[in-house]
Amino acid sequence: MSRTIIIRGVEVEGWAAALYLKRKLARLVDRVCIIDSANDTSPRPAAIIVPPASRPFLHGLGLSEEILFRKADASFLLGMQVDDAEKPFVRAWGRYGAPANSAGFHHYWTRMLQAGVAAPFDRYSFGAELARTGRFIHPSNDPKKIESSFDYGYVLDAKAFEGFLRSEALEAGVEIIDQDRQEGPQEPWLTLDLQADVAGEYITWPDLPERYGAEDRIALEPSANRSLYRVSRDQDGLNLSLSSRCRAVQRRISFGAQAPVRSGRCQAPWQGRTVAMGAAACSLPDLNGARMRLLHATLDLLTGLLPADGAPIQPLADEYNRRATLMMDHAADYEALSLAAFSASGMQSFSSSGLARKVEQFVSRGRLVIYDDELQSDQDWITAFIGCGLVPERVSPLALGSPVEEVHRSYERLRQAIARAVAQLPSQQVYLDHLLQVSESASDAV
Repeated sequence: MSRTIIIRGVEVEGWAAALYLKRKLARLVDRVCIIDSANDTSPRPAAIIVPPASRPFLHGLGLSEEILFRKADASFLLGMQVDDAEKPFVRAWGRYGAPANSAGFHHYWTRMLQAGVAAPFDRYSFGAELARTGRFIHPSNDPKKIESSFDYGYVLDAKAFEGFLRSEALEAGVEIIDQDRQEGPQEPWLTLDLQADVAGEYITWPDLPERYGAEDRIALEPSANRSLYRVSRDQDGLNLSLSSRCRAVQRRISFGAQAPVRSGRCQAPWQGRTVAMGAAACSLPDLNGARMRLLHATLDLLTGLLPADGAPIQPLADEYNRRATLMMDHAADYEALSLAAFSASGMQSFSSSGLARKVEQFVSRGRLVIYDDELQSDQDWITAFIGCGLVPERVSPLALGSPVEEVHRSYERLRQAIARAVAQLPSQQVYLDHLLQVSESASDAV
């Protein structure tokens, strides 16, 4: 049998998967084909959030930062701001505070909070301060500098990005086939289904709204602060404001029985010779860039399992299904925790046993429970907990060795150092314009 992989779905995920497989599996796969669905009129997002963990995925496709800025209208993204009059909070990627004596910073912050001397948690983060002020630099490679303590992702213009991925995939040798004309192989080695509609038996997530809808509206001018995206709540849903380099997008996420999309995932994404991925495998509102992160993680999982010696692929399905569904469930737990920050009734209990245990352990003693195939970092979970108003009731004994006054003085110096360092940095627009100008000059010199 010819080793041909067929991909259904020509949105961003479809073309990204096609390019990834063509370049990653060049010696294993004979052909990578994508089914043309030019008549697909399903709504598509205008902007895509790429979290830091998916940067290597894009770079592995041969997409440098300069290419993303010039071809996909990218902007640097440092995190999310919860726009809440009572508890505004910046959830940035990267470190908050600094650990000491083998105890995490959140234990020391809890001590300061109990003593009434703590600044808001997000004031101890270099990345959060950068995001709040709309500034940007690349992280330092020196781990001793506070400029190394943050991470970043991107906001991409979805239409421009999809068009560029398409051209790159076709240039790399990906073939377009027309299913209506019965073109292409009759029995592909493997089919990847990325068409929007969760396939097979459906598993719902009780901690997420049963139904939701997402609609993007493009604004004429980009936001003055492109370094973060803002999320606010109203009576019927959430409003997101995010900006690529040249334009802003207002995203409306609505909830309710009449909303068009169900939250949930398929029970077993790999059935026979078809693997459901992306929107065909799971659906969730996506406040945190889970769409790109899950695509990246499941493609890595799939390619790591595929046999190179001609062995049958069916026995691998069980392992893929076990790990891929864990990834989706963990992503849903993180999404549910994120949505809890916008709950009008405050923090809620969770039906997911994994998330409920995470919350219980963090609140009772500041302990972080981590499971296999987590997609979020430890710091992501800690930041999300505290951003939701969840504060440990007890702190680690390892954080009790110094008087709280001394702890406060130490972290106050750190907070002030962060504020001073960030105040001297350029806005993202100035920084990005400079980077592109330098690259143009270098190209002209060559």
